[in-house]
Amino acid sequence: MLGPDSRLLTVLLIVVSASLLVAAARLRLLPAKIACSALSIVVAMTGGVAVVNDYYGYYTTWGAMWADFHGGGTGNLGVISTTTSTSTLGAGHIGWISLPGKLSGYSRRGLVYLPPQYGQAKYAGIQLPARVAHGTAAPAGR
Repeated sequence: MLGPDSRLLTVLLIVVSASLLVAAARLRLLPAKIACSALSIVVAMTGGVAVVNDYYGYYTTWGAMWADFHGGGTGNLGVISTTTSTSTLGAGHIGWISLPGKLSGYSRRGLVYLPPQYGQAKYAGIQLPARVAHGTAAPAGR
């Protein structure tokens, strides 16, 4: 109910931020005004992050967010069988890759699906497509 992609969490963060701003305006002591103002900014920024997370669906559980920020992961997810009945195609692979953020400066890990032909010598000169997490297609270079 109150997961990282919850709209209720976003609304609560906005209400808390607005309440802290009202408190900062009404309080007379300068240290209290500064503390409420600073907390309001932090809570508002967290609310902005929650809105972006809700829109893009980065984290649907607290555990997924914890694992991403603390280097957790499932590692290689193994082999996926092909959808055709022909056994000569073999099986594709899913695994984790590093996605360097050359423009943004933020690197992330992502999942990539490599087609069954990827490791075969006769396809060495062909650039095969790879399917990367979040629906973006990228060529699989060798």
